Amino acid sequence: MKDLADAAANNGWWLAPGIVGRLMFHSKEVQAGRRRFWGREMLPETFIAVGMAMIGNALGTYWDLPGPVSAGLIGALSYLGPRFIDTAGANILERFKRRRP
Repeated sequence: MKDLADAAANNGWWLAPGIVGRLMFHSKEVQAGRRRFWGREMLPETFIAVGMAMIGNALGTYWDLPGPVSAGLIGALSYLGPRFIDTAGANILERFKRRRP
């Protein structure tokens, strides 16, 4: 049983920065009055947090980042969310299209 707990702690650590990053975004939206804290938005935010944490963990592993740096990357990506990444990616692609004749 201790091996199972150790494996969960070693392999699931990346979920915490993802949840914290998304919770910071959600709290900002609550302070701005755009949503309630315990509203129906919490369930989709959880899925977004897990998804962005998976992406951040994959990038951190690919770039061989140390743990704290990888956690920062995961938290930042989770805070920014998929809409920001989609918009940033579209802008980058648009710049490449304008460069090519």
